[in-house]
Amino acid sequence: MNINNINVNKYPVSQVFDPESKVIFEIPKYQREYTWGSREWEALFDDLTENDDGYFLGSIICINSATDTINAPKFEVVDG
Repeated sequence: MNINNINVNKYPVSQVFDPESKVIFEIPKYQREYTWGSREWEALFDDLTENDDGYFLGSIICINSATDTINAPKFEVVDG
């Protein structure tokens, strides 16, 4: 990978996971299995609803794995 091809952007979570955007986030098979239960989901929703705008939720590190520029972007989630 060429370091000159790395992009860092700041987006609100509502934009990252917008169902209208048609962006595909793919969890690759080499990632460890991790299952969220109701406790983890509750903690996430509490973080989202109890904090001010601009609250840093965390980073999502992705590789753009789209090979067809006409189709929606496809991102391989490396970490996040």
